[in-house]
Amino acid sequence: MDNANTHEFYAFPLAGFPPTLPAAAPVVPEVPEVPEVPEVPEVQNSNASAEHSARLLAAAVALHSSLDTAYTVADAGQRIASATGDFLSARRVVLLWRDHAGRSLRKIGDSAPNSDPPDALSALIAAGEEIVARGSLTRWPHGNTSERHALLCVAQLAEQLAFKELVAIRLNHASGNIGENALGALLVLEASASCSERFLRVVAEPVHSALSRIADSQPSRIEFAIRALSKFAQGRSRALLLLGLMLACMVLMLPMRYRVSAPLELQPQTRRFIAVPFDGPLQSVYVRPGDLVEVGGLLAKINPREIEFELAGSLAEWNRSEQERKTLMAKHDFAGSKLAELEAERLRLKTELLQHQRDHLEVCSPIAGMVVSGDLSQSEGRPMTRGETLFEIAPLGNLLVEIAIPELDIAEVRTGMTVNYFLHSFPSRKMQGEIQRIQPRAVLREQENVFMAEVALQDPDGLYRPGMQGRASIVGDRHTLAWNLFHHAYFSARQWIGW
Repeated sequence: MDNANTHEFYAFPLAGFPPTLPAAAPVVPEVPEVPEVPEVPEVQNSNASAEHSARLLAAAVALHSSLDTAYTVADAGQRIASATGDFLSARRVVLLWRDHAGRSLRKIGDSAPNSDPPDALSALIAAGEEIVARGSLTRWPHGNTSERHALLCVAQLAEQLAFKELVAIRLNHASGNIGENALGALLVLEASASCSERFLRVVAEPVHSALSRIADSQPSRIEFAIRALSKFAQGRSRALLLLGLMLACMVLMLPMRYRVSAPLELQPQTRRFIAVPFDGPLQSVYVRPGDLVEVGGLLAKINPREIEFELAGSLAEWNRSEQERKTLMAKHDFAGSKLAELEAERLRLKTELLQHQRDHLEVCSPIAGMVVSGDLSQSEGRPMTRGETLFEIAPLGNLLVEIAIPELDIAEVRTGMTVNYFLHSFPSRKMQGEIQRIQPRAVLREQENVFMAEVALQDPDGLYRPGMQGRASIVGDRHTLAWNLFHHAYFSARQWIGW
């Protein structure tokens, strides 16, 4: 039978029965449409937050996984900076790291490494140190105006790199303090502040742990050198290494002259000290150290005022004594006149001495040379005492090279040895001489005991000056090259271990 909802049935009339009407189709009630219920905003925000948290967690896991294949701190730092910059769509991400406590930060990761002005690295390091010292999270510009004074280095960095916003975090263990475990800082420039803060809080401790693990696993310089030598010594390289060692031993056994290197200073061979001839105040000074003077050149002048006063008094006493002598002679007092004559003679000699001093008030140079010491330009008018040194004059032409030989090498130096030397004022001019004398007593120069060796230097052209310094190399006896190179270290080690 067919479905009654789709087909109609007709009954044909039978005899004695009225015809029947067709059966009516069943009525299906119409279901009203239910209106669409709009989603609640809180649900949308919750879904978006959950999705963002999932993306953030996935990015952090991916970043941490990528660090498992990094073998150096620099490689890991560059991966961290690039991955963080890509996830946060930041203008730039910089990672700073401190290898050991007490050392300064250094840049190991940068998403834009070639965009710095010339002096930006020092400002970047200073800002990193400020971020490490402040706390776990730093945001610039700071919302609290009372704390903006603590971000001066970050503000200077912003001015140099021309960025408007920065979010940074200190990399350290969660339970560590700043002084022990703060080993780095991660800086994000111009990115979403809220997203950057959440991401940095999530990755800070894993990144620190990964970088610390990589840094601890890296070999030291000594281990690296040993590994390189071991690798080089494998296979055919072993024979080359042995051959090289044999050649090195042969070279170290070659006899070579031992050379003692020491500083030198030029000194005059002879010195002339100019003293004050008599008491009196200093009136004028005409030379200073470094000036060249000739024979009879005027050096200074003594004020004649006191001498003239004393000379006038002496003349008056002499005249009085002469008159007294004449009076006693007229009285035939021969004894008194003799005493008066002796007193007059004494006063005459005193007067002549004062006249001589008055005529020699100018202090002149007895030799030609250079004024080595005696700067009295600020002492004019000061009373001077007879015998007090005014100037020291050294004749030019014959100088003395004083070589300060270290006490450690004095046993290898003796008179007659050849000396090759030069002066710092004339570095291209090499000179040679022989040691004429070694002072028997050591002197203290720059907190070191040295023995002074003397070498004569002829300077007919007057090019050199006392006080010039240079370097000397004394050619000593022959020893093996190994002794020349390592005998200081050998004897120091023996002394250290008490052998």
